[in-house]
Amino acid sequence: MKTLFNKFKKIIMLTLIIFSSSLAAADVSGKMIAYGCFSCHTEKSFNLKLPVPKLTQALIAFKYNKKQATIMDRIAKGYTDAELNAVATYLGNLK
Repeated sequence: MKTLFNKFKKIIMLTLIIFSSSLAAADVSGKMIAYGCFSCHTEKSFNLKLPVPKLTQALIAFKYNKKQATIMDRIAKGYTDAELNAVATYLGNLK
């Protein structure tokens, strides 16, 4: 009985580890992040055609407190640098 319980416990632990690591590895697409941006910034405001590197640089500057903001710094801290680059790429390529 104890051996069966230990095997069951190992299976559950392994399942939890696999499940949690797959969630952590899931990246949010730039398009999905951009929809959050549209709640404050209209989609039309991104038709300014800023270059992707400049958008990425600005978002990362907000994240690391290199650029002053009232709320963008707090929002940017919630994303990885790769996710900020992905949203900048999406927004920079809007037509």
